Amino acid sequence: MQKADSERTPKRPRLASPRTQPSTPSAAAQGYPDSELPHNHETWDSEQVCEFLKSLDLRDPVLLDYIRDNNITGSSLSRLNESSLEKLGVSSLLDRRKLLYAIQQLNQSHVATGKVINDPVHGHIDLHPLLIRIIDTPQFQRLRYIKQLGGTYYVFPGASHNRFEHSLGGMCKPGVLPGSCHGPFSHMFDGRFIPRARQDIKWKHEQGSVDMFEHLVNSNGLRAVMEKYGLIPEDDICFIKELIAGPPEQPAKASLWPYKGRPIEKSFLYEIVANKKNGIDVDKWDYFARDCHHLGIQNNFDHKRYITFARVCKVDKMLHICTRDKEVGNLYDMFHTRNCLYRRAYQHRVGNIIDAIFIKLADNIFLEILYSTDPRLDAARELLKNIERRNLYKCVGQTQPGVDKKIKKVINMDYGMEDKNPVDHVYFYCKSNVYHAFLINKSQVSQLLPERFEEQIIRVYCKKLDIQSFYAAREHFIKWCSIKEYSKPQDCDVVTPLKYEWHNQNSDQNPASKKQLFKDV
Repeated sequence: MQKADSERTPKRPRLASPRTQPSTPSAAAQGYPDSELPHNHETWDSEQVCEFLKSLDLRDPVLLDYIRDNNITGSSLSRLNESSLEKLGVSSLLDRRKLLYAIQQLNQSHVATGKVINDPVHGHIDLHPLLIRIIDTPQFQRLRYIKQLGGTYYVFPGASHNRFEHSLGGMCKPGVLPGSCHGPFSHMFDGRFIPRARQDIKWKHEQGSVDMFEHLVNSNGLRAVMEKYGLIPEDDICFIKELIAGPPEQPAKASLWPYKGRPIEKSFLYEIVANKKNGIDVDKWDYFARDCHHLGIQNNFDHKRYITFARVCKVDKMLHICTRDKEVGNLYDMFHTRNCLYRRAYQHRVGNIIDAIFIKLADNIFLEILYSTDPRLDAARELLKNIERRNLYKCVGQTQPGVDKKIKKVINMDYGMEDKNPVDHVYFYCKSNVYHAFLINKSQVSQLLPERFEEQIIRVYCKKLDIQSFYAAREHFIKWCSIKEYSKPQDCDVVTPLKYEWHNQNSDQNPASKKQLFKDV
């Protein structure tokens, strides 16, 4: 319970006036009782600001009521000047200057500094104080305990890195904060767990990131901190959300600018964090470099070189990020690296098995379940023990549908834009005219580039671990592939007679023989 004003006795001397300035900044911050006000004035609410004013003998009830009614907090003190103080009712010039000097000393004694971290991929990263405040929130720190590649860690022992490191790396190049909202075991949570657990909602990973960012800002009082560093919370929070998830809604007319956080003159900014136009953005640059580093896979894309040659050019009255024409091969290498990572790591058949097992957990906290003695978690605990013992589901085989068939709920391998070539949506400039942007057709680059940019893989697993069940499942899978006219499954020769064209893919086929063999299968 707070004491009455007459009973309050400061434990330290009052702040000195400008005529008797203290010798050190720290002495200037000694005008309020330690037991009453937090040391960091940026955390003060309006009532604590009133207590600070009282410690300076500024006890005018009109002034104090104004502070309370307008919710003037500690982080707002730095914006006060003589004119605003006069309007607040501080009529005495001496009082105004005393208060301004006290605020100045408070700011000097609580100067926030940035930090430099040493990242294994990008080297030393200089982080702004505002980013430090965001990093030091419980929501961001939680990312330390979420593995970047989820179940892939059980296949690649080096893949122990986490979402925290990736989020720090994403700050390195653009100077902005990518959205970082991930459930346990990363994209398995978004792509598999949430669709099953919450079938009533249409979940999007980007929207989850937006919701998490808004919660992070509101629950940690970061709007006031943003204001301190010159940001306008409403505009800039909207801008960050749009960087993550795109525009809130598409305009009725294609000619209208869909974004609200920044005007059309800043259109190129939306191509930095999560590029919806062609998929070239800093989020990919970091996870390509970081994942390849920990997986032991060669990264063929040099993002530092891309940044060196990047510039902003105007295309159809809008500004876009463009790169040199000679860098087109580097970009194809980037998307090829993406495809290799998906094929060799992200969609690894054993990693996918572990992800599939995790879907069936009632609780996704691995260690708490593993070491729990609660009998209600027996089934989940046994699944986790099977993972540690490598008693996993067996992959029966995989196949591919025909090029003219598209199937839902299968593994999709592409260059990031389904069947489209993302480089067709990249603008380039040449050395002779750095202001003119143009597109480069695939045929102008190389004859060795892929004809198609998307394929689908159907993979089948057997839950039963005995050899009889496994071979029976594989035989049925091969028959199913034959009936569906899908590609020949891998390692299927020992199970059942093959289709004619599987035996003789390069020879002239006899339709009659083909039909007969099809019936035999």
